[in-house]
Amino acid sequence: MKIQLFTVLAIFSFILPISSIAQDIFQEGDRLFTTEELQAQILNTSKRKITIKSSAQLSGKMEITTESGSAVTAQYFKKSRTDSESNAIDYIDLIAVSIVEKPEEILILFRAPNPAPWSKETESGIVELYLQIPPYSEVEIEARYFDISAVGPFKSFILPASLGRIEVENVNGYLEAGTTNQKLSLKNITGEIKVSTTNGKLVAENIKSPDSQAYFKNDGGDILIRNFEGLLNVRNNYGRISIVEFVAGRGKNFVRGFSAPVIIEIEKMSNTELTVLNRFEDIEILLPENVSASFSLAVEEGNRIEATSFEFKPEFVQKNRLNIVAGKGESSINSTIRGKGNIYIIGVGN
Repeated sequence: MKIQLFTVLAIFSFILPISSIAQDIFQEGDRLFTTEELQAQILNTSKRKITIKSSAQLSGKMEITTESGSAVTAQYFKKSRTDSESNAIDYIDLIAVSIVEKPEEILILFRAPNPAPWSKETESGIVELYLQIPPYSEVEIEARYFDISAVGPFKSFILPASLGRIEVENVNGYLEAGTTNQKLSLKNITGEIKVSTTNGKLVAENIKSPDSQAYFKNDGGDILIRNFEGLLNVRNNYGRISIVEFVAGRGKNFVRGFSAPVIIEIEKMSNTELTVLNRFEDIEILLPENVSASFSLAVEEGNRIEATSFEFKPEFVQKNRLNIVAGKGESSINSTIRGKGNIYIIGVGN
């Protein structure tokens, strides 16, 4: 018994100092307390899938970049927003960040008690992460309350459900991102794309999706797509749709709006099918030089259809319907408005 008791005490005395090491806590701002910079690293990994998962009790921000080599390096801060320094120390001590190499992936975890000891209304537990990973990694994130900025190149980037701001650049493969009541920004993306937001602006620049429809959805915020090449599927309610420098791919493109203007500037099109629908607002389509397309255009009684500044041959003309052909009619553009709204088809540079 004495030998067993001595062994237990010896083990306990070895573990206790490790778990009781105090973290230096600093006041960073009004009601905001933070640790000094902490680090974790995995060297020479062959894994190219990076998975980040956070407890729903935590919020914060992540900045993800790529660096040549085979290391995954994380610099991070654990923070707390509260009135009391003693509370901040207690809260921060309960936040855990770990980085682990699994058989198929690198797993980064942010953990906190559930339920959290801090008040959701007036306090918070926070993690601020700066992560460097190998180029062309596959990134998947489950972190609902984090603002995320990521600059690749990535092979894929998946963030399906967020409540934070999202900025993603340089994905070549697959992109899926969704947020709510926040801005979503994309740049230099190639491949399969599925993104959405609500009540915030959606901006996409320098996008290529030649093999499948790139899906963009918003509700209550504007959509701006600039310099897009390929196939589009765009839907929006109560927000403007602006698509400029559009090189329309061979196949079906679909744009639908509701109670806000739709403006599409086509730079080039070849054997393209474009359907544009709107309700209670105008549609404006700007055409490239020497356009070759057939048009089927319809509005409700009392609204206008105008086709100007390009050569066309009328095929069917009514007060609220107009079918015309420009050039050889190699592409097709179908546009309809329900409710009040006009259609304007305008040639540019002819």
